[in-house]
Amino acid sequence: MTIQMIPLKNLNLSPANVRKVKTTTAGLEASIASVGLLQNLVVKPNGKAGHFEVIGGKRRFIALTNLAKAGKHPEITDSTEFPCKVDDATTGKEQSLAENFQREAMHPADEFEAFQALIDEGKTPKDIAARFGIKVRDVEKRLALAAVHPKILKAYRAGDLTLDEVMAFTVATSPDRQAEVFDGLGSVPTYANKVRWIKDQLTTDKATASNPLAKFVGIDAYKAAGGTVTTDLFSENDHSYLDDGELLVKLATEKLGGMVQEALADGWAWAHGDLEKEWEFVHAHEQLEEIEVKLTKKQQAEIAKLQKRLDALNDKEETDNDDWEEQERLEDQIASLTHAFTPEQKAASGVYLYVDRDCTVERVEGLQRPEDAPETEVAATVGEKAPVPQKPVDPADKPLTDALRSDLRQSRNQIMQLYVARDFGMAFDLLLHKMIVDHLDLGTGILDARVTAQYLRSTVEDLQESPAGQELAGLFDALPRDFLPGDDEDQDADKLFDAIRAFTPETKQAWFAYLVGVSVQGQLADDKGGYPATSANPVYERAGALLDIDMPRYFRATQANYFDRINKGQLLKVAAETVGQEWAQSRANAKKGDLSATMGAKFERDPADSRNTPEQQVRIDAWVPDVMAFPKAQG
Repeated sequence: MTIQMIPLKNLNLSPANVRKVKTTTAGLEASIASVGLLQNLVVKPNGKAGHFEVIGGKRRFIALTNLAKAGKHPEITDSTEFPCKVDDATTGKEQSLAENFQREAMHPADEFEAFQALIDEGKTPKDIAARFGIKVRDVEKRLALAAVHPKILKAYRAGDLTLDEVMAFTVATSPDRQAEVFDGLGSVPTYANKVRWIKDQLTTDKATASNPLAKFVGIDAYKAAGGTVTTDLFSENDHSYLDDGELLVKLATEKLGGMVQEALADGWAWAHGDLEKEWEFVHAHEQLEEIEVKLTKKQQAEIAKLQKRLDALNDKEETDNDDWEEQERLEDQIASLTHAFTPEQKAASGVYLYVDRDCTVERVEGLQRPEDAPETEVAATVGEKAPVPQKPVDPADKPLTDALRSDLRQSRNQIMQLYVARDFGMAFDLLLHKMIVDHLDLGTGILDARVTAQYLRSTVEDLQESPAGQELAGLFDALPRDFLPGDDEDQDADKLFDAIRAFTPETKQAWFAYLVGVSVQGQLADDKGGYPATSANPVYERAGALLDIDMPRYFRATQANYFDRINKGQLLKVAAETVGQEWAQSRANAKKGDLSATMGAKFERDPADSRNTPEQQVRIDAWVPDVMAFPKAQG
């Protein structure tokens, strides 16, 4: 018996194969597509030169044939050669029966570890690939699977994890981190996509190669600074992660800092840079207008040339994206030649730089701080009065950090989801509203109309264990699911639809409300919204008011989720509103950490002692951050 590499198109199924019962190959196809052919086919010559009959490995052959026909995997085609054991010494039926009767299939986990053992013996992935007639990439995939934490492989062998879930763990190279995430799998809701959840948990501190900062810094510069990159070997497009997110931010900050220095050297009074645009920063400044400049003859000729091309584009009956982009470039070029900031304007204003989503550095020039606005001709030149100098912002009135706002937004939305999921009437109205405004292009609803669950995650707490999270899980657990196909059953769309049609009205309403509820997308009361919106979506706020959401019941400020994350002035403000003005004033000199711990203790749902007066307790029980509250319904 010898091993030969034989093109798939030169193989056909032998009539002597003893397997006659039709079996499904979907799972096997997925496995082969992910990690390659794990076991050679057994073939014998069929009388035609170079052609063979498959007498061992019928399911593998059918799976390969299906994958080649589908055409989704360029490495598997009719011309692809696969390793085959050529046996012409025994009858086809004898060989087929021997393989199926005597063989006990090797578990994939055993093979992963066997490949690792070969590496430990000094073999290279290239050596192993040549030995078994597979691609080097397939060897690397097996080695990555062999390297996951032993408890993960143990769970896979026991059938507690799928192969896709084991693959997801390979996006992290730390077995300890893999084990930590594995231990948290038990808290993942049954309806959640576990593969996505595993990857999300393991890449929290990483950045994708497509991240704007990664493109801004450059992969080569990141690697040169000691950064490592992990490739998701099982993704379709070789998705990569930059493992050291902190290093990436450091490099991006340094690169942007150099550009800030260049702006200062260009004559601006000040320059500020951010790694992403902060709208609040821009809106806190007045923006001067550029002055029309006197053109030289050369500049006039250049503008005339640009304008001629722009007119030609504008006269075209049909334009495409390339034309639009060129029009924008031409308009920007003309504007840069005809208008500019004067040296006097630069000396009285600054420039704001930020990294845009397309990884380019954008500039907002001519921003003027109120205290820098001169009462001179510079302000008069642009037709604006110099702003009246303002007092320094009280620390208690400073905006919350973006990270805290993000977590509060997640918590607020989870509570909103719960109320919608319990109210069929509101769920129906929200979805109908979404469908109407989308169809008539009247604006934006507050739902993801595909009814896709919005996965909520806080950086400091497990939202699945929050009061709202537990009640949402209870709603899902109460939904009848006996109509769904089992793990080993094929999905029949017609049967599924008929089963849903047979639901009682109550069951339909329960499913409808739950699915619409978990699709609600969140916001805080003061969110600015995206273009063209300039404020929070009023439909969201109106729905929250009509649902009469009891926010204090579901959100409670704690030391971890709130007090540790605000400044001392903000802490004292909360203390004055809840515990009392006199109490807050008496703690004005306390250390911030101590004050945060004290407030956390006072806000415990079940205080260990009677540390609060009845009046204080009432105010504490009713308090939530302003951005979390909903207005009272009017009519």
